[in-house]
Amino acid sequence: WEEGKAFLVEGEMLQGNFRYNLYKQKMEAIIEADTFAIAKPCELKLLMIGESKFIYSTFIRSDQEVANAWFELLCEGNCTLMLRRYIKYRVSDGDENPDNDQMYKVEEYYMSEGDEPLERLYISKKLVLESLQKHETEVSEYIKSEKLKLKEQAELIRLFAYYNTLD
Repeated sequence: WEEGKAFLVEGEMLQGNFRYNLYKQKMEAIIEADTFAIAKPCELKLLMIGESKFIYSTFIRSDQEVANAWFELLCEGNCTLMLRRYIKYRVSDGDENPDNDQMYKVEEYYMSEGDEPLERLYISKKLVLESLQKHETEVSEYIKSEKLKLKEQAELIRLFAYYNTLD
């Protein structure tokens, strides 16, 4: 649990302690001694937990289904960079014994430029350049001059912050 603030679409702000329950994909809060999960995340504009900002947004899953999820806002600007975290469960061998089954944490990056919907961002130099094609030459030169590998979150945030200065 960390101190935070929930900014409602209606303009109100709630202060309390918050956490993101990865297993349930829910934001949970303790406000004035009441503990609860946020039942209608669409009523929140922004949720701050410590220094981290979270929004609830619509995105298109890899199976082309439209879904909603919590995203951590990593870089703001005309082109936003967000991180989606969730737990995936894998049945290892299909037998009745769950001992071999696995749960693991998944982290996926998403981006959105202007009013475009969130798009999954696969992390490789080639694919990031394709996604940032509006300024592909400048971005490519920046990656080279800063010796960015794009494997670490901090480097990705730096790249998006730079990209947002180009407009």
